[in-house]
Amino acid sequence: MNFNSIRSPEQSLPSARFKPGRLLWAFVVFFLPLFISLGVWQLNRAVQKEQLLAERNSPVLVGDAINWQALPLYRDIQFTGNAAAALPFLLDNKTHNGQFGYEVFQLYRHDASVLVVSLGWVAGSADRTQLPVIEVPTTLTQQPLTLRPEPVNPLFDVDTNPPPSAPSGVWIVQGLTADWISRVTGYNVLGFAQLHNSDVFGVGPVVWQPTVMSPARHRGYALQWFTMAIALLGMFLYAGFKR
Repeated sequence: MNFNSIRSPEQSLPSARFKPGRLLWAFVVFFLPLFISLGVWQLNRAVQKEQLLAERNSPVLVGDAINWQALPLYRDIQFTGNAAAALPFLLDNKTHNGQFGYEVFQLYRHDASVLVVSLGWVAGSADRTQLPVIEVPTTLTQQPLTLRPEPVNPLFDVDTNPPPSAPSGVWIVQGLTADWISRVTGYNVLGFAQLHNSDVFGVGPVVWQPTVMSPARHRGYALQWFTMAIALLGMFLYAGFKR
């Protein structure tokens, strides 16, 4: 009997080798960090939304309690000031309940600077040559405002803004930023704010909201991204050892 022909069970089993292939390596190297980074981003957004909600629930800032050098976004304030410009800015392509219109912005003085206040929404006409006639308030007296970011237009920027339309008494713009307003008006811009009770001045409803998605929903999306990353890693290991 040839004892050399008898092998132990360990010798008869093939050794496991991890060979997923180049294509699978490239797929995982690209998508695994992407899924993880998206999950981390959603967690960071959840923390930011919690901070915003905490700011929203903070007491209203009045007078000297407002730090105009570092405006806390989404805080509610009471503001008093006079209009600093004869022409309001009408931000184009703003819709409300499916109807075309404009968001009305006006500058109001605070010492030597101005606060850009959104007064609400007004309806537009199908004939773009017919512009709305607006009588903006010349004075705000202890009016409740919410400090907000600059309005963002994903399609146009301030470089597409035309010259003011003086005969109509309005200035149609495609975008608004603090730097652009400073250049065209010469005022130092403190920031942007949203008027709460815009209907008092005959301007339409508010079309801006401070927050849309809750922190819990952001965490739910983060969990989905992390789950996809774990599933991708598991399939990668399974396919590599199976081959």
